[in-house]
Amino acid sequence: MELKAQRNSNLELLRIIAMIAIIAYHFYTQTEIFTTPVNTWPHWTAMFLGSFGRTGVNLFVIIGAWFLIDLPFKSMRFIRLYSTCFLYTVLITGAVLIAGHSSGDEVAFKEMLRSFTPFSSSPLWFVSDYLFLLLLTPFLNILVLALPLEKYKILVGILVVVFVVIPTVENLIPGFNVYKYYIVKSDMSWMIVLYMLVGYWKRRPNSCFERVGGAAWSTALLISGCAVLCMVDCFGREWMISAFLVKKVHAFLTYLFMDMASAFCFLLAVSTFFLFKRFAFNVPIVNRIAKNILGIYVIHQVPVFIPVLWGWFCVEKWVYSQWFLLYETGTILTVFVIFWGVDNIREAAMRPLLNSTLIQNVSRKWDAVFNAPPKQIT
Repeated sequence: MELKAQRNSNLELLRIIAMIAIIAYHFYTQTEIFTTPVNTWPHWTAMFLGSFGRTGVNLFVIIGAWFLIDLPFKSMRFIRLYSTCFLYTVLITGAVLIAGHSSGDEVAFKEMLRSFTPFSSSPLWFVSDYLFLLLLTPFLNILVLALPLEKYKILVGILVVVFVVIPTVENLIPGFNVYKYYIVKSDMSWMIVLYMLVGYWKRRPNSCFERVGGAAWSTALLISGCAVLCMVDCFGREWMISAFLVKKVHAFLTYLFMDMASAFCFLLAVSTFFLFKRFAFNVPIVNRIAKNILGIYVIHQVPVFIPVLWGWFCVEKWVYSQWFLLYETGTILTVFVIFWGVDNIREAAMRPLLNSTLIQNVSRKWDAVFNAPPKQIT
């Protein structure tokens, strides 16, 4: 019997950290703490910990691309992720409707119906985009492997300038809003850009991030800078004499920390990835935990469940507490642990269906089509 290769745990640990960062981001943006006065330490704590959520999303794409570039297309990856998204969306939305927690039954029912169409109207944007990326991988891999390195280098330069440099700089211009005016970027296009960048790093290693100390210093400086900028946004209003300047600083920091393609989120994701990649170790429990990471994301981001979830933790009672940091950390870890356990139950329940002869036959036929060598043109 052929044994499966054991993945190193360094990047699996990074997946776990990325998911914790995403939960912290949602804690900040989806609860009452987001609307509380900014000049408080609890708000700074939530803002700082929540600043790395979009970086976490980038890390998921980068780590996935790092492995997918070298692997043949496997339709079971798509089937497993889609079935997970579909099951949770339908069951959780139905449960919220039955329990009467939804503010609008018609809206909740539409959310449940939208789970049938992941690409056009999925209630979970990240899963929808990632599913499409999975379908594109066999075609993107051809480009990654076949493109001459010199031309690839030019492509990488164009992508970084257009998607990272220009919008980050332009967002400093008064009145400019990257979300409104910059037409090139979308979440899906950015995932494809990240995939192509990872392909270049694999073909041409020894980037500045892979040099001794480069990734570590970059990661430390970016995180420290984030802490300082959050402090300026929270407490700098007391000495900023211009209301326009206060508003512009807040808008720019919001872009830096909440846009996946901003210079901050991009550079921090890349430097953190290369930092963890340097340390190869094997801890089976880390790999086991990382296996059900995406299930945690899906569960806690089903749209009608979001207000219900955070309502359970009574955030409004803790927004001015001196114990807020301990409370927030405990809340984030509780969400992670409980929903990780739930997804393990889901995985066990769905295993017989996914391993059924019908699904496996469909999967093999789909794999054969996507992995078929190109025919010569005569």
